[in-house]
Amino acid sequence: MIETRRTEVELRWRPSPLTRAVVTCAAAALAVALIGGYWQLVAFTAPLVGVLVSIGWQREVPRVHVHAEPGSQRCFESEGTRLSVWAVAETSDVAVDLKLEAIDRMRLEAVKPVSPQRHTVAVAADKWGRYPIVARVNVVARGGLLLGTGVAEAAAVFVFPLVAPQSTAIPRTELLDRLGTHLTRHIGRGVEYADIRTYVPGDQLRTVNWPVSARRGRLHVTQRLTDRSADVVVLIDGYPQPAGPATASTERTVRGAAQVVQTALRNGDRAGIVALGGRRPRWLGADIGQRQFYRVLDTVLAAGDEFETTTGTLAPRAAIPPGAIVVAFSTLLDTEFALSLIDLRRRGHVVVAVDVLQGSPFAAAQQDPLVDRMWTLQRSAMYRDMGTVGVDVVAWQADRTLDQSMHLVPDRRRPVTGRR
Repeated sequence: MIETRRTEVELRWRPSPLTRAVVTCAAAALAVALIGGYWQLVAFTAPLVGVLVSIGWQREVPRVHVHAEPGSQRCFESEGTRLSVWAVAETSDVAVDLKLEAIDRMRLEAVKPVSPQRHTVAVAADKWGRYPIVARVNVVARGGLLLGTGVAEAAAVFVFPLVAPQSTAIPRTELLDRLGTHLTRHIGRGVEYADIRTYVPGDQLRTVNWPVSARRGRLHVTQRLTDRSADVVVLIDGYPQPAGPATASTERTVRGAAQVVQTALRNGDRAGIVALGGRRPRWLGADIGQRQFYRVLDTVLAAGDEFETTTGTLAPRAAIPPGAIVVAFSTLLDTEFALSLIDLRRRGHVVVAVDVLQGSPFAAAQQDPLVDRMWTLQRSAMYRDMGTVGVDVVAWQADRTLDQSMHLVPDRRRPVTGRR
């Protein structure tokens, strides 16, 4: 079902060009009549004054609403989409003129101009984000004597990021006892060969290895490795970043989060997301399916109403399932976000932080190389300290893809227990 959005326009009323022309003519005629003594001009100005006085007893100024169908549209980068916008006044004797405007980095083209009150446009953008469609309305009321102008956000276009098709590896750890696609070292139902052992009562006959049993003179069965699934939750750093390279890292944060979620859902795992920081921290519980991928993108761009909001600086317990793998994307410049990672590790989760900041956050044109060297040493010490508490930090370098950087995560297949 296509959603139609209805928005009331706040109009600012002022005299129309017709009113200003009538006032100018009436004032000029009265001035000539008073100065020159031409009383006949008073009869000429009487109808003009009557027109101006009629504003007081005419009907109230109308309300104008802007409709958009659909009210919110979603598409990917460089992908075009269409929507219709029209303006409707409460009274039919009011002339309404509608014009649509787009913000920077967004292309808006008229497809089929039906009337001044209705437009069908095609929109596209080359970069992900939220792009509002601004409607500028001009209304002429009270016999053309008043002109009302107003601006309203008629619709919103959410442009999703395109991510690399490479699969991103998850940290090697003890997975949940649930059927999946990740090969483990546990013996059970699967297709990968593990070992051969002697038959015991209760083993299924289809697991009997008949060639080995014939050679050894007694029944033997083939053991196989199980395939299990995982819960992957992506943590996004939404805290304000300093101007310069740190702000530019937001682009890599969103694309990296989308790539991790896309890989998890393709492998049949459950995926969720938590966005901390900012004015509206939000989260979406882990789930499977293609629709979950679009829910995650909606949560990143704060679109729709399927996500949950939260308060505080720590990830809600309801957002992180037990035994989930947490992959965080951050510049690691905010202490509160680092504390949230440590808290997740204390709960018993495997936490991997991806450092999306390239180089130092200082945007000086001519900077002393010693500053960059000191920043590198401080960053290395921070990596070591975070690793000591169990949070693995990997640097996403400019010359590497995300899947290459994730392969540097150490093996944590040891049992992970939370601190009581």
